[in-house]
Amino acid sequence: MIQHAGSDLPRWYAVRTQPRAEDRAQRNLEAQGFETFAPRIARSVRHARRTQWRLAPLFPGYMFVRLDASRQRWRPIDATFGVANIVKVAQTPVPLPVGLVEHLQVLAAETGELTGLESTIAIGDKVRVLGGAFDNWIGEVLSLPAPDRVMLLISMATREVKVTIPRKSAMLVEAASRMGPGPPDKDVRE
Repeated sequence: MIQHAGSDLPRWYAVRTQPRAEDRAQRNLEAQGFETFAPRIARSVRHARRTQWRLAPLFPGYMFVRLDASRQRWRPIDATFGVANIVKVAQTPVPLPVGLVEHLQVLAAETGELTGLESTIAIGDKVRVLGGAFDNWIGEVLSLPAPDRVMLLISMATREVKVTIPRKSAMLVEAASRMGPGPPDKDVRE
């Protein structure tokens, strides 16, 4: 079903949270009856020489709330503990494009963790490294040496470095062209 900007159906809106308060904001908004979604990704965190995987917000400082702004009171969102404000233009909340949050929800588990991201990675793609020594660096996928590993080429200031990381530490940024060679320019007949 396609929703149009002028429809009276509930839409998703971005909510800016207070620093590191995504969980608190989500709990408080849900307690008020709002439907929320806070997509998360697994990040490797190193502490005391041990590496652990923890869920972290995909968009730190932001989450999504679904409401019908023409019928529901949205101003209480701005006064909710953990929330800085709902994203507005000219004092009016701006809905997100239809399908954006729904697509993220399809990729998410019940906990909000985006689990469908690593399966889409292919050779030639550009990915962002999540956690570890190369956290937030972007590299090109050179190979997939094992089902749970990705080899990347990361360009540094003076050289390029090949690194192998866990597949769940790679988030797709830009897909390489998946299309094969196109049809010939001319129809050649003998």
